[in-house]
Amino acid sequence: MRRRPRQLHRRLVKRRAWLAVFFVLLLAAVGVYQFLILGVYQQNRPAPKDDPSIASNDAGRPAGRAPAALEVAVPTSADGTLVPRTIVALYNSQNSPQIRDTIVHRVAEMPLNHLGLTVEYRDLAAGLPQIAGRNDVRGVLAWLEGEDVVDAAAYYAWADAVLQSGIRYVVMGDVIRGRDAAAQAGIRGAANRFYQRLGVRLTDDYVTPTYDVKIVDQDPEVAAFERGFSGPLPAFDRFEASDAAVQTHLTLRQADLAATDSDLVVTGPNGGLVAAGYGLAEDRGTELLRWRINPFAFFSLAFDTDAVPKPDVTTLSGRRIYYSHIDGDGWLSLSTVDRYRDQGVIAAEVIHRQAIEPYPDLPVTVAPIAADIDPRWLGTENARRVARELFLLPQVEAGSHTYSHPFDWEWFAEYRASAEIPFLRKYFPDAARNSLIGSLFGREQAGYDQVVARYDAGQTEGEIAAPLEHVYETPRAYGNFPYQLATEISGAADFIGALLPPGKRVEVVQWSGNTMPYEAAIEATRRAGMRNLNGGDSRFDPRFPSTTSVPPVGRPVGSERQIYASASNENTYTALWTDRFYGFQLLTQTLDNTETPIRLKPFNIYYHMYSGEKQPALNALLANLEYARASELAPVTTSTYAAIGDGFYSTRIVELGERRWRIEGRDGLQTIRFDDADNLAVDFSRSIGIVGQRHTQGSLYIALDSAIAAPIVALRERSGDAAESDDVHLIHGRWAVTRLQHNEAGFTFLTQGFGAGEMAWRARPNAPYTISAEAEGREVFRETGVADQNGILSFTIDAAGIDPLAVRVARQPSREG
Repeated sequence: MRRRPRQLHRRLVKRRAWLAVFFVLLLAAVGVYQFLILGVYQQNRPAPKDDPSIASNDAGRPAGRAPAALEVAVPTSADGTLVPRTIVALYNSQNSPQIRDTIVHRVAEMPLNHLGLTVEYRDLAAGLPQIAGRNDVRGVLAWLEGEDVVDAAAYYAWADAVLQSGIRYVVMGDVIRGRDAAAQAGIRGAANRFYQRLGVRLTDDYVTPTYDVKIVDQDPEVAAFERGFSGPLPAFDRFEASDAAVQTHLTLRQADLAATDSDLVVTGPNGGLVAAGYGLAEDRGTELLRWRINPFAFFSLAFDTDAVPKPDVTTLSGRRIYYSHIDGDGWLSLSTVDRYRDQGVIAAEVIHRQAIEPYPDLPVTVAPIAADIDPRWLGTENARRVARELFLLPQVEAGSHTYSHPFDWEWFAEYRASAEIPFLRKYFPDAARNSLIGSLFGREQAGYDQVVARYDAGQTEGEIAAPLEHVYETPRAYGNFPYQLATEISGAADFIGALLPPGKRVEVVQWSGNTMPYEAAIEATRRAGMRNLNGGDSRFDPRFPSTTSVPPVGRPVGSERQIYASASNENTYTALWTDRFYGFQLLTQTLDNTETPIRLKPFNIYYHMYSGEKQPALNALLANLEYARASELAPVTTSTYAAIGDGFYSTRIVELGERRWRIEGRDGLQTIRFDDADNLAVDFSRSIGIVGQRHTQGSLYIALDSAIAAPIVALRERSGDAAESDDVHLIHGRWAVTRLQHNEAGFTFLTQGFGAGEMAWRARPNAPYTISAEAEGREVFRETGVADQNGILSFTIDAAGIDPLAVRVARQPSREG
């Protein structure tokens, strides 16, 4: 959940405003009141750090496949050449302290990820990076402002050496100059050498104003995208293309004088250039950015990615991936949905009944806030009952939304319990509001004092706390016990895990609050054998009409990696859950825009339990679920997608020869994509571990066999014959397919998924087949089918596929025979 103010969260989960206005009531009545409101933190129990069932170490967690920490250098395999995928992005932490706030992460990393490239951020404040000899680096991206570089001479010498080493270089920001006239004169030669090697000449001209400047040459494939170049043009340094191998994509001319021609968007064999102000435009009066250039086309040319295999996180078995996940916020909110109004039904139960149980074909990960179900915090038996019933459903995966729901994660990176004492009155406002009862009976204040004692008895409430993000009143939603990272990660998973049926475990941590965990928090999820996900807030709709609002796959946090969710949640569509509660129905606009004309993201429905609180919100959610049902998708669990995201970063591609590559270290990623590939096809005779292929939107999506650790992909030219291939392969399917084996009679494979097992295979044209499926040696499905004249054999396995099925497809004897 992202940027939700404290008072909003309290209103969602603490609707129990019990009044105690008649202090003449029996002491027992006051005791009941105290139990309902403050008993959660009055009980004389040890804090979570003293409870081994809560703050356990990782040894008590079930073993699970955990993503590896980030690696910088990747070795080259002895029998091939590593395909470099890393783009080194320069920034200066003195001007952009957080990587997430850099312009590269905000707008450029997503297009680079789409092209199969990963980004490694290097801080100029720590010096120029040493990348000589690194075979994993494909290029450098310098999107800088003038003040980002202190020593311009050293910068240009370094950049020139990078180019000489064969690494491509892209410049998109300011021209780096010295800080005074003398320094500028001293670096002119170094700057000229660098730009000449890049393929352009930097002149001494700076053009401003630009009222008499016009476009004389523009490449519509590269230099015209979301915004283009209408309206007043930015001032610019004048560049001239100086190498015949350079492609010019935008040329401006001043006062109709050819001698003033300026080449401001260029690509070439050594990289590319976009003059400052000509890559992006900001909508007037807003902070919305739009691309002037097409970043996909520009980066593809500048970093030469056309022929490069691209690890793809959007697709499985030839279909767009679907996953859904729920943050537990609002679990305890009383529903006002028409059917449940005034019945005391909590929102989590409404979601269970209306949005999960009726959709066994759509998997969903449910991540409670442990405090909402733990009786030592805020939990009730009813809350735990709903959790148990939810987790019994086979389509429900268990996740964790932490224990106490941190809002500002970085606030806890250097945590001191005493610093949180000033917020305790805000965590427990009733202790102050009901001071009359407290003074009469001495009980509420005693309970509050008990909470304070858990923190630091040596400090007072007047201590100045560390600053929070301005949208938050408290560092986290609940403060019953002092913060502990082990409690938030392993502790929450252990508590939730105790509610799960046999065979299930907590698989993923869904980040809370600002969804910006610090490095140790992500490391804790990995050590506990869980994936991690959330953040990103992807939007691409009329309110956010640009791919700049679509985030990358994830973000680096020290040596760890956070995987972003693929879509935003209903919180951003409802003004932080204050208005337009029907707003989540607009999610379909982003889903459509990130599918065509190119597939940028999976189909993700991400929401909170509080969508079960209001009728318009529930209606919007159900409309999105029905939209998913009507779409051609491959549904997976959230942890499966997180594993795919981890695999995007860990994948190594080794070139073995002409159009042949080995794919290594891919974790959960099972698709490789080639763009501009209408004339390409898999050469199955030279490939290993390939399940299938599908051409769509000009790209070739290749499905890898998860049973093969290092599959080999080989390509050939594609002929015009639709039934050209004698090799049986999957075209697309709703379920994952693995262990594909061919035999004289047909083929066999294992498959697993949600809903009906829809599949389309390339087989022998007009041939009849028998399709059968077994579960643990027992046949659960059988039917016959005939491939059409193009060799497409379509069938649907009408059997439960959540557990793997063994499928046999046998060709029947020819009728003529």
